[in-house]
Amino acid sequence: MKIGFVSTYFWPFEGGAERNCFFNAKELAKKHEVHVFTSDRKGEQVLAKKEEIVSGIKIHRCREFFRFGYYFPFYLSMLSKVLETDLDILHVQSIGFLQHDFIVLLKKLFSPKTKLVNTPHGPFMARSKSPFSKILKSTIKFIENPVNALYSATIIITKQQKKWLKEFSLHNPVVVANGLQPEFFKEVNTEDFVKQSGLKNKFVFSYIGRIQDYKGVQHFISCLGNLIRDYPNVVFLIGGKDDGYLAELKSLVDAKKLRDYVIFLGELDEETKIKALEASDVYVFPSEWEAFGISMLEAMARGNAIITTKTEGGLFLVKPYVNGLHYQFRDIFALEKCARFMLENPKKVQKMQQINRILAKNFLWEDLAKKLEKVYRDLLTS
Repeated sequence: MKIGFVSTYFWPFEGGAERNCFFNAKELAKKHEVHVFTSDRKGEQVLAKKEEIVSGIKIHRCREFFRFGYYFPFYLSMLSKVLETDLDILHVQSIGFLQHDFIVLLKKLFSPKTKLVNTPHGPFMARSKSPFSKILKSTIKFIENPVNALYSATIIITKQQKKWLKEFSLHNPVVVANGLQPEFFKEVNTEDFVKQSGLKNKFVFSYIGRIQDYKGVQHFISCLGNLIRDYPNVVFLIGGKDDGYLAELKSLVDAKKLRDYVIFLGELDEETKIKALEASDVYVFPSEWEAFGISMLEAMARGNAIITTKTEGGLFLVKPYVNGLHYQFRDIFALEKCARFMLENPKKVQKMQQINRILAKNFLWEDLAKKLEKVYRDLLTS
């Protein structure tokens, strides 16, 4: 098969959609011709190589002339590159991009044999709450829904996404979740990490992901003072890329006099991230909204019990009192109650940890890509 992906950002840039696209493309490229059409930049970082082959993937980076917010990029060459490439499948990552809609419309017009597939990585403008953004969302939805009806299949990463698919004229949903590489399950020695971080004989809560306000890490810090009064051996690890909120978190830690109980690890390489999660007992995922939350799956693979908000990913991956606990975003009292349950029930936590190590092995990219490949083949033979 000749398969094309359209993704506004792609490797080496990081993000849930980028990771999903890269690892699926990488696995499919072992047997098929795979192209990725994407922007040549993200923020201030501009990639010099516009055409490149990585892991068998033919990457076409299109010059981005401007971008308004996240959903309104303009890269004219993407249109010509997609139209001139012979494809059996064109798989668009996410909805809400008007230029992508235009590309899909013209590809359908000039190459009707190409089957169109979409992966909506979350409700379009899911966190848009201002009156202006709500009007903008409704306007764009009106414009793009006729295009969304052209897709032959919709790939969703959690079954929870089915609830809002029809609102966007997306049909025939098939669940193909996010995944992990086999390397994430390798044996690691955490002795040095535990010693350097002062974690010996500690009960470790952790969060490793982007540092942003909507991720809700501040809520766990807010209830940490109450916890350590009863459980002074508790520590909280925070690691990941700062997206503009790290200074705020550090100020909160100082204000609550928690410097001895909160450890900021900074941005981590893959090896250190694995060690940090292996040293952790409970992973806290206090986000306002997540389509999936791959960091939660990574924590499961390293044997963490999970505390998560009731996001799409949290509801998909965590079954209460089996492998973790749920609570409502911003409900700090409920979050503290979840943390106390973990501290007061070591045997139950140990069972959750064991279950999560097993469950995570159901999410290998190699297996997930085979499922995606079957969707493509079924479309071409139908």
